[in-house]
Amino acid sequence: MCQMRWNLGSLPVFVMVICLSLLLPKISSAGGLEDLFSRDIVDKIKSTELKDIFRPAEKSQDTSDSEPAQDNNVPDEAVEEKAVEKPDETAKPVEESAPPVVPASPEVAKEAEEVKAWCYSNARMRIESDCECVANKFIAERQTDPTGTRLNLVRRITAGNKCPNFDGIQADGYRTCMESIHMMNTGGHDPEAYCQCVGRRTAESVVAHKGKLGPSQRGNYRFYAVVYCRKAEAYQ
Repeated sequence: MCQMRWNLGSLPVFVMVICLSLLLPKISSAGGLEDLFSRDIVDKIKSTELKDIFRPAEKSQDTSDSEPAQDNNVPDEAVEEKAVEKPDETAKPVEESAPPVVPASPEVAKEAEEVKAWCYSNARMRIESDCECVANKFIAERQTDPTGTRLNLVRRITAGNKCPNFDGIQADGYRTCMESIHMMNTGGHDPEAYCQCVGRRTAESVVAHKGKLGPSQRGNYRFYAVVYCRKAEAYQ
């Protein structure tokens, strides 16, 4: 026996054809199909061939149990990788703002003024340190250490070389040099020019020093200046 798949869509027509084969004598005597069936059914019977009744059923389009159908009409922007946005090279970098300065309390401001007055009254402090700078640094030190003694806070500033006084150090180096010029070897250079060189070179070295600066470092910088200023290259 041959196996065949029924075309479910043609099943009603097939049933009608079977019935017609049984009723054919009656149909002939009655006058035609129109007397037994409605017009639309008759038209369908006449237009359907027997071979179509037994044609293999088409593959079902039902994909409910399968994977979802691939949508090939996905917009390009949905499948393309999103372009990486480049930073604006023309934009200025954001500068980090300095931490806000805490205003000094009236008590601390008064104490800083007293420190500044003392700095100007002390010859050695006035020469080696910028007294305005010392007063400002003292405010920060006091805010960091509310219980520290005034002397210790000032020593942190001066020993750490936080407020060097270039003009004062240069003038002091020149004065000291001129006072002992008759005992010094200038390397044949004019004494005035030589002592100007010594004062300037000493100040440059002291100001450039970072960190703790004590009497020994100051003495060494002055000695180096005395030796350096004997050379011709010091005046070029």
